[in-house]
Amino acid sequence: MRKISLQARSIIRRTIVSLLSSMGFITVHGQATGKEVDRSSRINDFETVEEYNPERDLIALYGCPSADFRFRGNVTDKYGNPLKDVSVQVTHCQNGVFPPVMTDEDGNFVFEYKTAPWCDIRISATNDISSACDTILEEQYEKEFVMPENPDGDPFYRGVYDKEMTIVLGDEGETGHIIFGRPTGVEDGVAEKILLFSNPVENYLWFNLTGVESANVTIYNLSGEQVLTASVPNGESLYVGNLKSGNYLLTVVSGDKKLAARFLKK
Repeated sequence: MRKISLQARSIIRRTIVSLLSSMGFITVHGQATGKEVDRSSRINDFETVEEYNPERDLIALYGCPSADFRFRGNVTDKYGNPLKDVSVQVTHCQNGVFPPVMTDEDGNFVFEYKTAPWCDIRISATNDISSACDTILEEQYEKEFVMPENPDGDPFYRGVYDKEMTIVLGDEGETGHIIFGRPTGVEDGVAEKILLFSNPVENYLWFNLTGVESANVTIYNLSGEQVLTASVPNGESLYVGNLKSGNYLLTVVSGDKKLAARFLKK
């Protein structure tokens, strides 16, 4: 039997590993001595036959990548009051449905699990009156993994995805909404209690105006020019989708209180 040429072996190898790659597997190459060469090299690294090195690529381990996921945040009504015993559910792929967690007395929750880092992630929250849901796309979170300082040595481990959020539920059966990220940085610490929007902002600013019916909201650009002003009822949102991308200053006036925050418009 004629021996298979180096070029033919290379083609067969690349075909097999390409199939494995399409299934979500990654490869780790090693030398015959067992020493690791490149933990992050991909299976299509070898574009030409000349790049194929039998001594380096004698060992090729294939495995499924994994990552730790952590979602934490707070659930409130539209007036900013914390909601206890709200069911928060995470669905990772069709079969990755994990048992829900319940919010505590302060409306806080933490949801943690470990799984393969592919597929979109659906976040939902429900109580007897209202519900809210949103989706984090795979392409949104795949570049946000953080590797721990002391990883466990698993060559297929991607790291930790940690996401904060605020979930606001209605009190009259209306659909709530999920705001990903921490409240924006503020000039007045009290403003954090009423400014819910994440930073940067895409289309809407959301507010928790506890104890008041409405507030006057004004937005300025960095040149000091007023670009938008509106009266926002408690629990409602302000549309800013028509603002140009850039940094803005936001002031919220209610009675004798004036609060301010900066935000970035996408």
